[in-house]
Amino acid sequence: MKTEKYHFVGVDTHKYSHTAAIIDQTFNQSGIVETTALPKHYPAFLKKIRTKAEGGKIIFGLEDTAGFGASLYRFLINNDLDVREINPVKTKRERLHKLHPDKSDPDDALDIAKVLAQEWRKLPSFKRSPEIEALQKLTRQRDDFVGQLITAKNHLHAALHLIYPGYQQFFPEVFEKGAMAFWEKYPTACHLKNIGSQRLAQYLVTWYTCKEADSIATKIMSLIESKDYPQQLADAYERIIPMLVSDIRGIQEKIAIIEKPIEQTIMQLPYQLHTIQGVGIVSAAQLIAQIAPPERFASSDKLARFAGIAPAKYGSANRLRFHRSRTGRRSLHKTFFLIALSQIAINRDGKPRCPAARKYFLRKVEEGKSKMHALKCLQRRLVDIVYAMMKNHTPYNPKFSKNNKKNDG
Repeated sequence: MKTEKYHFVGVDTHKYSHTAAIIDQTFNQSGIVETTALPKHYPAFLKKIRTKAEGGKIIFGLEDTAGFGASLYRFLINNDLDVREINPVKTKRERLHKLHPDKSDPDDALDIAKVLAQEWRKLPSFKRSPEIEALQKLTRQRDDFVGQLITAKNHLHAALHLIYPGYQQFFPEVFEKGAMAFWEKYPTACHLKNIGSQRLAQYLVTWYTCKEADSIATKIMSLIESKDYPQQLADAYERIIPMLVSDIRGIQEKIAIIEKPIEQTIMQLPYQLHTIQGVGIVSAAQLIAQIAPPERFASSDKLARFAGIAPAKYGSANRLRFHRSRTGRRSLHKTFFLIALSQIAINRDGKPRCPAARKYFLRKVEEGKSKMHALKCLQRRLVDIVYAMMKNHTPYNPKFSKNNKKNDG
């Protein structure tokens, strides 16, 4: 019986160029091919690879299919070629196992090809839909905006600490509309010299009730320091604080704008993760963008390991221990963590946000587990639920979470 011949092509993708290393089943290198990272050069790039492969089935491996390698990935998929996604951690391990762990584009491409040759049967071949790619870009951009917002808020906090000591006591929320308007109009205490609490209350009544405005105005006037700041410092913060307020408003508007297409894209997909209690549109989008298609993972166990939620195994002789994993995709781990945290929360009316999740969490605590361990068990349970819902295209079913006791910790 004739055995089919395979060639494995590892591609190291970069902003301006891509480098491919070609090996066969016995790890013999067939050649190195480079190309400019422009779609018009990809047909010639593929032709060179096919020439060096000299027949047989060609399987491509890319570490990056959503960033610098996205255009090449789409080209290969559109040409009905077999493309597998390679975990960069495995490529790094392959390089460190060598006697001389050199690093260059051809070396990296060869390491990717070797990982591909060893594990290609375990790596599912899949195609990302345009909706998934769009969702990935949108959620990534939203995450960038959130990071910018956190930075701007931290800078405003630092400025207010110097200009308005004790400013946290002024307003119920430091970044609510009334507070932001106050910081913008009165960036330093110098502006409040000739303004009494009554006039200030009249200004604040736009955002608060009369009683709240009077209370806030009285508190501000009683807490601000009477001493003057150096003129140079006052001049600096009179410019800085209004700019920071403007930046925060602008970023908040961008986040609100980008969340609309995220919601529209979610509704075009068959995954109904937003039906889970404690999972909003944004959290659902973050999960789908990082997991889809679910066929990438043979089981929920594989997904849990990918997210760094499954425990790491350490064993020797007859001793076997499990420790918290510090590997996996940390952004996906964080999403599951925040959802679990949200599910065990208590609403203002005293009722649990997600009764089933909180009951499960408390049961684990009663069994003797620490709160963090119990939360980790809930995360693992969420992985099973999310995986099943995505694979079967079904809405949330509370009976699944009750009956599925496979990973009770």
